[in-house]
Amino acid sequence: EQVIGALKARGLKGFWMGYFAGRAAPLGAVGPGVVEATFYNFDPSMVRRAIPDAWRFAEPVAVLEARSQAAAACLRRLAPAIDTEAERIVPLLSSAVRSGRADGRALFAANQQLPLPDDPVAALWHCATALREHRGDGHVALLVAEDISGIEAHQLAVAATGIPDDRLRGARGWSEEAWSAAKATLGERGLLDETGALTDAGTALREQIEARTDHLAIQPYTDGLTEPGL
Repeated sequence: EQVIGALKARGLKGFWMGYFAGRAAPLGAVGPGVVEATFYNFDPSMVRRAIPDAWRFAEPVAVLEARSQAAAACLRRLAPAIDTEAERIVPLLSSAVRSGRADGRALFAANQQLPLPDDPVAALWHCATALREHRGDGHVALLVAEDISGIEAHQLAVAATGIPDDRLRGARGWSEEAWSAAKATLGERGLLDETGALTDAGTALREQIEARTDHLAIQPYTDGLTEPGL
């Protein structure tokens, strides 16, 4: 809420414009197609209500500044002793960020190339965000390799976790028709049964994707934390 408020103060309109612009800002003033492709799991019409209009209200550099400052303020409010921890942790996390492989990871690459903030708490948030995007980019690559679309990935998550259909569908902007069509496609592939539950094949595929995502996400830490002096 604090971050969204800061973005609204820079001229952005509403929660979702702040979300899309804030997360996409490291890429520059990109068009909606880039956001749809890299974020992967939102209905295109939802993205296009925010991008590219967001850049008319605030340039990416202003969005990045507002997001960073507000995130640091929020962390300090939630964890008053975080400055001391940040000074200890940032050298470790920043080494991991520097060591992360950016090939094929657009959102991570964009965050990796941003300068590390001087404020240690903002730097902590930046590193955590970059590493989160590293994992997310790897997850998307694996979904693409398995021919699982963003909306179909939601269907697998619903079946595995019990998240209500309507809550996830509404939060990502998908119509009921698109949602039902995705569920039907997964049924035809033998990944969901007639009740919408995971089949054995669906469970195995989802577990494989999650395990492989975790494996790929380890690389920045295993390489970065072996730098001399760490």
